[in-house]
Amino acid sequence: MDSVSSQLSFHIEDLRHEVDDPSEIWQLLLRINARLCLVVGRRRLLDEPDFPIVELAQQIAEWICDPERSFEYHSLESEESPLLSFISMSGERYLPRSAFALDELDDETVSRADLLPVLETYVRTVRDRVRMELGIDVSAALGTSA
Repeated sequence: MDSVSSQLSFHIEDLRHEVDDPSEIWQLLLRINARLCLVVGRRRLLDEPDFPIVELAQQIAEWICDPERSFEYHSLESEESPLLSFISMSGERYLPRSAFALDELDDETVSRADLLPVLETYVRTVRDRVRMELGIDVSAALGTSA
Protein backbone atom coordinates (compact mmCIF):
# COMPACT_ATOMS: atom_id res chain seq x y z
CA MET A 1 0.00 0.00 0.00
CA ASP A 2 1.15 3.47 -0.84
CA SER A 3 1.07 6.27 1.69
CA VAL A 4 -0.46 9.65 1.02
CA SER A 5 1.21 12.14 3.33
CA SER A 6 -0.77 15.14 4.48
CA GLN A 7 -2.24 15.61 1.03
CA LEU A 8 -5.86 15.30 2.02
CA SER A 9 -8.09 18.33 1.60
CA PHE A 10 -11.74 19.34 1.47
CA HIS A 11 -12.91 22.24 -0.71
CA ILE A 12 -16.30 23.87 -0.10
CA GLU A 13 -17.81 26.15 -2.74
CA ASP A 14 -21.22 27.64 -3.54
CA LEU A 15 -22.57 27.41 0.02
CA ARG A 16 -26.38 27.74 0.14
CA HIS A 17 -29.42 26.72 2.17
CA GLU A 18 -33.14 26.08 2.12
CA VAL A 19 -33.60 26.15 5.90
CA ASP A 20 -37.01 27.43 6.97
CA ASP A 21 -36.70 26.65 10.69
CA PRO A 22 -33.15 26.61 12.15
CA SER A 23 -34.46 24.99 15.35
CA GLU A 24 -35.15 21.81 13.35
CA ILE A 25 -31.95 19.74 13.40
CA TRP A 26 -32.96 17.73 10.32
CA GLN A 27 -33.14 20.96 8.30
CA LEU A 28 -29.65 21.95 9.42
CA LEU A 29 -28.34 18.51 8.45
CA LEU A 30 -30.03 18.19 5.07
CA ARG A 31 -30.87 21.65 3.78
CA ILE A 32 -27.47 23.30 3.90
CA ASN A 33 -25.59 22.27 0.79
CA ALA A 34 -22.46 23.15 -1.13
CA ARG A 35 -20.21 21.86 -3.81
CA LEU A 36 -17.86 19.56 -1.92
CA CYS A 37 -14.60 18.26 -3.30
CA LEU A 38 -12.30 15.88 -1.44
CA VAL A 39 -8.80 15.53 -2.82
CA VAL A 40 -6.48 12.75 -1.72
CA GLY A 41 -2.96 13.23 -3.02
CA ARG A 42 -3.55 14.47 -6.56
CA ARG A 43 -6.78 12.54 -7.06
CA ARG A 44 -10.35 13.64 -6.56
CA LEU A 45 -12.15 11.17 -4.36
CA LEU A 46 -15.35 13.21 -4.31
CA ASP A 47 -16.71 16.18 -6.24
CA GLU A 48 -20.42 16.68 -5.67
CA PRO A 49 -22.27 19.90 -6.58
CA ASP A 50 -25.13 19.53 -4.07
CA PHE A 51 -23.70 17.92 -0.95
CA PRO A 52 -25.20 18.10 2.59
CA ILE A 53 -22.03 19.39 4.25
CA VAL A 54 -23.51 19.69 7.76
CA GLU A 55 -24.71 16.09 7.76
CA LEU A 56 -21.19 14.94 6.87
CA ALA A 57 -19.67 17.25 9.50
CA GLN A 58 -22.02 15.86 12.16
CA GLN A 59 -21.02 12.26 11.42
CA ILE A 60 -17.32 13.17 11.33
CA ALA A 61 -17.60 15.01 14.69
CA GLU A 62 -19.15 11.90 16.22
CA TRP A 63 -16.55 9.55 14.71
CA ILE A 64 -13.56 11.63 15.84
CA CYS A 65 -14.40 10.57 19.40
CA ASP A 66 -13.67 6.92 18.46
CA PRO A 67 -11.30 6.82 15.47
CA GLU A 68 -10.19 3.22 16.06
CA ARG A 69 -13.01 1.97 13.87
CA SER A 70 -13.64 2.74 10.21
CA PHE A 71 -15.57 5.89 9.33
CA GLU A 72 -18.62 5.47 7.10
CA TYR A 73 -20.77 8.39 6.01
CA HIS A 74 -24.38 7.43 5.32
CA SER A 75 -26.73 10.14 4.08
CA LEU A 76 -30.43 10.10 4.82
CA GLU A 77 -31.02 11.36 1.28
CA SER A 78 -28.99 8.84 -0.71
CA GLU A 79 -29.52 5.25 -1.73
CA GLU A 80 -25.75 4.83 -2.17
CA SER A 81 -24.12 3.84 1.09
CA PRO A 82 -21.63 4.59 2.40
CA LEU A 83 -21.02 7.73 0.35
CA LEU A 84 -17.63 8.27 1.92
CA SER A 85 -15.51 6.06 4.11
CA PHE A 86 -12.11 5.86 5.70
CA ILE A 87 -11.52 2.16 6.23
CA SER A 88 -9.32 1.38 9.22
CA MET A 89 -6.25 -0.58 8.17
CA SER A 90 -4.56 -1.51 11.47
CA GLY A 91 -5.83 1.47 13.46
CA GLU A 92 -3.12 3.88 12.36
CA ARG A 93 -3.84 4.03 8.62
CA TYR A 94 -7.05 4.52 6.67
CA LEU A 95 -8.06 3.65 3.13
CA PRO A 96 -10.21 6.48 1.65
CA ARG A 97 -13.21 5.38 -0.44
CA SER A 98 -16.24 7.04 -2.02
CA ALA A 99 -19.31 5.71 -3.81
CA PHE A 100 -18.75 8.54 -6.31
CA ALA A 101 -14.97 8.36 -6.66
CA LEU A 102 -13.83 10.30 -9.71
CA ASP A 103 -10.30 8.95 -9.69
CA GLU A 104 -9.17 5.53 -8.55
CA LEU A 105 -7.00 5.67 -5.44
CA ASP A 106 -5.71 2.13 -5.72
CA ASP A 107 -4.45 1.22 -2.25
CA GLU A 108 -3.27 4.64 -1.11
CA THR A 109 -3.73 5.09 2.61
CA VAL A 110 -3.76 8.09 4.92
CA SER A 111 -2.24 8.07 8.39
CA ARG A 112 -4.37 8.89 11.41
CA ALA A 113 -1.96 11.74 12.18
CA ASP A 114 -2.77 13.29 8.79
CA LEU A 115 -6.48 12.39 8.69
CA LEU A 116 -7.76 13.59 12.07
CA PRO A 117 -6.58 17.23 11.82
CA VAL A 118 -8.10 17.53 8.32
CA LEU A 119 -11.43 16.15 9.54
CA GLU A 120 -11.42 18.37 12.64
CA THR A 121 -10.73 21.38 10.42
CA TYR A 122 -13.59 20.36 8.11
CA VAL A 123 -16.06 20.31 11.03
CA ARG A 124 -14.88 23.73 12.28
CA THR A 125 -14.90 25.19 8.78
CA VAL A 126 -18.46 24.05 8.13
CA ARG A 127 -19.63 25.47 11.47
CA ASP A 128 -17.84 28.79 10.99
CA ARG A 129 -18.63 29.35 7.30
CA VAL A 130 -22.31 28.49 7.70
CA ARG A 131 -22.53 30.96 10.59
CA MET A 132 -20.61 33.71 8.79
CA GLU A 133 -21.95 33.30 5.25
CA LEU A 134 -25.52 32.11 5.90
CA GLY A 135 -26.17 33.46 9.40
CA ILE A 136 -27.15 30.02 10.70
CA ASP A 137 -25.68 28.43 13.83
CA VAL A 138 -25.27 24.68 13.27
CA SER A 139 -23.46 24.00 16.57
CA ALA A 140 -26.44 22.07 17.97
CA ALA A 141 -26.50 19.78 14.94
CA LEU A 142 -22.75 19.18 15.22
CA GLY A 143 -22.70 18.66 18.95
CA THR A 144 -20.14 21.46 19.27
CA SER A 145 -20.17 24.77 21.08
CA ALA A 146 -20.50 27.99 19.16
